[in-house]
Amino acid sequence: MKNKQLKLVLLMPVIALLALGAVVLSRTSGMGSGAALDFERYKQDWSAMQGNKYVFRGQIDQQLSYHESTGRVLAVKNLDGAGRVPVLVPAAMKQNFEAGQRYQFRALVKGDVLVIEKAEKF
Repeated sequence: MKNKQLKLVLLMPVIALLALGAVVLSRTSGMGSGAALDFERYKQDWSAMQGNKYVFRGQIDQQLSYHESTGRVLAVKNLDGAGRVPVLVPAAMKQNFEAGQRYQFRALVKGDVLVIEKAEKF
């Protein structure tokens, strides 16, 4: 009987660590599925990336255009390397974006455009 109690006591910290790991993982993976965006590959051959979803961290550089029914096109600087890319933020996305703000994005490559599906400010 004491062996079972001892095993249970020894197992408690392991269970607590696993639960903590699950919580941390769920907070950092809020972007869902998607590989990290390779900016250089995207700039060289975006057509090979069609239909795929990617995750990247960026800083809003400036708004390039806005159309009420379509959305806005933003220039975003890559925070994990060099470069800047235009992204389309659909009109259905009601977030405000300002120059200098940093986000983690999930984007779909559609045509020659990165269409933002989700953006989390950090």
